Amino acid sequence: MTGRASRLSLVALGVLASATPATAQCPDGTPPPCAAQRPAPAPNSVAVLTFENVTRDTSAQYLAEGLADQIATRLGGVARLAVVSRSAVRRLHSPEQQSLQQLGLTLNAAYLVSGAIRAASGRVRVNVEAVRAATGEAVWSDAYDRAGDDLIGIEEAVATEVAAGIGGRLSPQERRALGSRATANSAAYEQFLRGNVLLARRTLPSIQGAITAYQAATESDPEFADAYGRLAYAYAVGTTLLPAEAPDALLDSLLTLARRAASRGMQRNIRSSDVWMGRAYTLATWFFWFMGTPARTDADDSLLASLGAFRHAVELNPRNDEAWHQYGATLSFVDDSAALVALRRALALDPARAVTYADLSWTYARMGRMDRAEATLDSGLALEPELPVSYFHTLYRWAAGDTAGAVAEARRAPEQDVEVLAVLAHDSAAIRVMDSLVAHPRFCGDATSYLLWTGRREQSVQALLRCTPSIVTRYRLRWPTFAPLADDPRIRALRAACDSIARTRWR
Repeated sequence: MTGRASRLSLVALGVLASATPATAQCPDGTPPPCAAQRPAPAPNSVAVLTFENVTRDTSAQYLAEGLADQIATRLGGVARLAVVSRSAVRRLHSPEQQSLQQLGLTLNAAYLVSGAIRAASGRVRVNVEAVRAATGEAVWSDAYDRAGDDLIGIEEAVATEVAAGIGGRLSPQERRALGSRATANSAAYEQFLRGNVLLARRTLPSIQGAITAYQAATESDPEFADAYGRLAYAYAVGTTLLPAEAPDALLDSLLTLARRAASRGMQRNIRSSDVWMGRAYTLATWFFWFMGTPARTDADDSLLASLGAFRHAVELNPRNDEAWHQYGATLSFVDDSAALVALRRALALDPARAVTYADLSWTYARMGRMDRAEATLDSGLALEPELPVSYFHTLYRWAAGDTAGAVAEARRAPEQDVEVLAVLAHDSAAIRVMDSLVAHPRFCGDATSYLLWTGRREQSVQALLRCTPSIVTRYRLRWPTFAPLADDPRIRALRAACDSIARTRWR
């Protein structure tokens, strides 16, 4: 697969995960993992549910979702609270039909925060309560009726009271963390909330809306660093939702805008986790799109810079499951062991994140741990049956000697598994595609697996030898499909050169 067309890369970025909720259920009505396999929630664990919008104005839904997001983010600043990720909360299927006990089990949370928001006539009224999930006992509740431009004040007050209600007396340092403000501009903040909600939906129209909202936020407050960071992130996510045949010029343009936004955020607050996340994701996206392209010679530089930025992002916000996931997916190019640690950290924060299981599975496969690879992938598919990982399952079935199963998996995504269909199913259309690629090689390593699987071992070696020693080439050589070439002295030499580069450049 080429760099531009690599669906593996886009799975690694976490943007191909289906929004379809998992259908598998446990006996108690909750999604996997089931109660017998699930650890008891930490005593100070809390999940902030999406607030209910009780006004006729549908635009207030952005406030309802965004306010809950930011309250959870503030609570995450209190180290002794274990805050359930908002991505896990968003995946809840019909939460209003579940009891408090079921919600607590599903989210693995001891406490639940819920609320309702009413916005009208320039004022905002918010009713909030925190309850013990196991018993439904309220530990705190309050109502806020304030001017519509005091959303930040409401958020700060709710987060402080919830933290005190669950964790007890707050230290001065914790109160400072709960009271921090990224902007004092109410108009900018409202647009920021809107952008966050749209960004989380991960569709091309919603990303376009998020970009517009973040731009409006930075126009209202040109010093709003977090908004610049999210703007960079939104531009980069937008490129991953474009069709594979999108022109390089369009990709370059969007990623240039992303870099510019991240740079402006850096100039305003170099301690912003959002800014570092935006920068990291932009660099990683550029790398995933163009790795292996002969005209792009700085792929390794972009990869290493993205890793450094991801490290800063998780250091500044250790509770960011998205950052840990992306960090782990990108680390897999240089250090599988470190990638495992980061991906497991993402799952600890969000145990129901199916796409993280997919990346973890592929990491195990590259390490030759096929049993763990398949079991981990099955865990992800139990959570999200429509996860687009047919390619993984195809290879795992094939490696296990299940040719029929491999072909069945390949037919689920023929554009992705064209090599397999050509070799195992003798599909004439797939054969024509692969033969054309072999006749006109553009990228290093093109059709290597196909050449190898059709008995052209020397040609497959020559295809890999076209690759310049680099971190990208090292990653490619570690794919399970190339294992039969591991004993070739020329491939061993290429891999040794790549390993040397990785050791020298990655710290």
